[in-house]
Amino acid sequence: MEMKAVLMVTFGIVLVAIGTILIAHGFQLRDLELRVMKGELIPFEVDSQKPIEIQIGGIHVIATLDELGKGFNLSQYVYWEGFDYPFKIVLKEGSFLISVTIYNANGEIVAKIVDNQWVVNENKIIARDRNYNAYAFEVIDSDLVPVVQVVFSPQNKMYLGGLFYGPTGRMFVTPNVTIFNPSSDDIKQSIQPIFLYPSEEHLGAMVNQPPAITKSTWVISTGAVLFILGSVISSGSLIQEKRKKTKRRIKRIERCRKEPKKTKCQSFRQSHFTRFTRVLSNSLRVTQS
Repeated sequence: MEMKAVLMVTFGIVLVAIGTILIAHGFQLRDLELRVMKGELIPFEVDSQKPIEIQIGGIHVIATLDELGKGFNLSQYVYWEGFDYPFKIVLKEGSFLISVTIYNANGEIVAKIVDNQWVVNENKIIARDRNYNAYAFEVIDSDLVPVVQVVFSPQNKMYLGGLFYGPTGRMFVTPNVTIFNPSSDDIKQSIQPIFLYPSEEHLGAMVNQPPAITKSTWVISTGAVLFILGSVISSGSLIQEKRKKTKRRIKRIERCRKEPKKTKCQSFRQSHFTRFTRVLSNSLRVTQS
């Protein structure tokens, strides 16, 4: 085998090995992504030339970078006496930082976000499921009601919503309206999940949007591409080398037909006869067994 062919086959085998490792690692990552109850939101880069737009409870709040840099108080826009609005928004080093703690009616923590670092209660009775990607996060309770929704969008936009409990009742914040002490019918009619569920089947997939590419999906896809590419390169090189050998053998046979008395041709015929005898002997042995 020529050196070039050897190198190509070796290169293909290396790609196949790397691809196999990446695929296995990708499935491990996916299993971790499905089970993880902690993560991080990664907002889009802030455009310093444009104002900040916050959509919450049917209100579009326009804020400046200076206001967010000092810490933005949303209670001046959504106010309920005796109720401390849970979301805290700060702009630090060019990035949004969101903090919020979500309680249920029994005062148990359902989920918490601290400077974009989120954690969810592992008790499925308290937090039925959660779904997320790099720029959005949602938790649904045992009644399949979204209790917290956070979505970062390009162009300095964000949406905040959910079901929040206070000392005197509860407040339901949807994209279009804020409802104080909502009924069960109000809740069912006013807000829908922003993600598809169950998360184990739709990890990172938002409603009416193309599926998000998770880290595990990227790793598995990359591994599959390398595996296929390596297989094609190595097998293609072997096939090409075999064709070259066949062509050389055919040319040698043609030359020997023209000059059969040459020593090289005699040894060539002898090697072919020996190979044929070996193959025939093996075939007979197999037949007899």
